[in-house]
Amino acid sequence: AGERDRAESSCISLLSMIYNRYDLLVHPQVNEDTRLRSDQWGQLQDLISWAKPSHQQIHAALVLLAIRGLGKSTAVQSQIQSCEGRPEQAVLYLVENARNVVPSVAALSTEALHYVRSVLKVHETFNFAQMLQGENVPASVEQLQEKIRQHGVEVFHCYVMFLLGFMAGLGGGRGSKFLGARNGEVLIASMQVFSNLLSLTPRSVYWGYLRARANSFQANFITGEDLAIVRLACLSRVHDQQEFVALRHAWTSLDRKERGTLVEHLLADGIQQRAVIFTFLPDCIQHSMLNASVGLTRLLQVLVDLLKHLKVAMGNTVLHQIVFIDLSDFSEFITAVQNTFIFQTCISRCKLDVPEPNQRPYVTLEMTSNNWGRINEADTDLMSVDHRVREVLEKQQFLETMLTGSDNSWCI
Repeated sequence: AGERDRAESSCISLLSMIYNRYDLLVHPQVNEDTRLRSDQWGQLQDLISWAKPSHQQIHAALVLLAIRGLGKSTAVQSQIQSCEGRPEQAVLYLVENARNVVPSVAALSTEALHYVRSVLKVHETFNFAQMLQGENVPASVEQLQEKIRQHGVEVFHCYVMFLLGFMAGLGGGRGSKFLGARNGEVLIASMQVFSNLLSLTPRSVYWGYLRARANSFQANFITGEDLAIVRLACLSRVHDQQEFVALRHAWTSLDRKERGTLVEHLLADGIQQRAVIFTFLPDCIQHSMLNASVGLTRLLQVLVDLLKHLKVAMGNTVLHQIVFIDLSDFSEFITAVQNTFIFQTCISRCKLDVPEPNQRPYVTLEMTSNNWGRINEADTDLMSVDHRVREVLEKQQFLETMLTGSDNSWCI
């Protein structure tokens, strides 16, 4: 769906929820088996009753849903240098300085305009879609809580209205194509936890949502490894138990050391431990499962390799508790590579662009021509043997460490 179609769908969907018009929301959902269920609709109505949106909050949310897509326009961003490529900053600039471009803003009251400004600032701080996919961390929730306390609970309720419309409009349609039974389950689970945002700790909010997702997979949620696998399931866009079992199989194909590295990464909260957020990781996972030369298990192994290289590259120069790694180039590489060995060893030929201590904590992973130039090489027995020997040596070193007890965390 295009931005205009999404904006229209978002506004219709939000009004449908506010005025209890189930028929309007599900109008584009022609398949009864996948349509949003009546019990889910009741849960959405409970959320509306909890928020009790005022006329001014509804008006502000509708205007935001109508104009938010402009912030993603390259034509708009190229004319607003101060936005630094951030969509919310671009829209805020239009609201403040170019109302001829967004004429609907002129009809807003002073109160509604306050909601528009505040919700844009909150939305810039916290990416809700990343939360649904397990991309962000508890520290992200902590940042959201700080923003909400700064702007007030009324802004929070307006933000919830905006999110409901925004998510429902993702697939376009005169109503909501996106908010069927499956996506509705995820959205409702997150919103039910979010309704208690200001009364819970960041970890309770974050892992409370993931616990709800674990219940939908019928997955264990007891040990640290259980929690890590559920977060990985969200990153993998798993929706049911069958998909979760397949993911679990890929996980158990890893060795103990690889799983330990990934558990540590997936449980890092960004509050007490530094957390690494891989942007575009869900796309990487999806592409890996569609490429026979890659596969999910190999992708997870390469992520372990990336985490090792990243730790060395950052050293003590990156002081932030949350570091973002842009995997967009890696995602495209996963789609294109046709050689398993080249994929398994690709991190050794990558370039990590690490920021200076006073810069924003954004690291770019560049695949470089040394990888791109080899995507179509044929697999050879020599390549496979070489990589396998390296794996055996690494496992031997790991076992020696365990047996000698030099690493207390893995001592037997």
